[in-house]
Amino acid sequence: MKKKGATCEFRDQRDNDLYRAYRQQLKTTSFVRLPQLIDRVISSPAERFYVSEERAAIVIGEMLRGRSIEHMQTQKRRMYEEIFSRFLELMQRRPYLQYNEAVTIVVNQPAPEFYLTVGSAIVILHRIRKRMREQR
Repeated sequence: MKKKGATCEFRDQRDNDLYRAYRQQLKTTSFVRLPQLIDRVISSPAERFYVSEERAAIVIGEMLRGRSIEHMQTQKRRMYEEIFSRFLELMQRRPYLQYNEAVTIVVNQPAPEFYLTVGSAIVILHRIRKRMREQR
């Protein structure tokens, strides 16, 4: 499975998408505590599933062989369960698709949420804002 310390290939894209959702929620909110605001941000739709096609293909393959993903953190497990569900549905509708082609289609579809914890999102947003301050 995934190696400790591996980085997200789509980190910049995810960060930009998360910051966009954050700014959008700020515009629609008059006063809310940070954890509630971030919860609304991470619950908003994301542009895609922020996982590589290669990693998703590995996990979907494991799931197809009946291996459990219960060892994964809750958010990540929920994300892979959603990807797997969409993969199975796509393969049922278009059985002629190659395995990797179907995985690519699914992970590039809009995701229903960011699949992050509030704490992770806060850390990411702080890092983004710090980077923006340093660029000025």
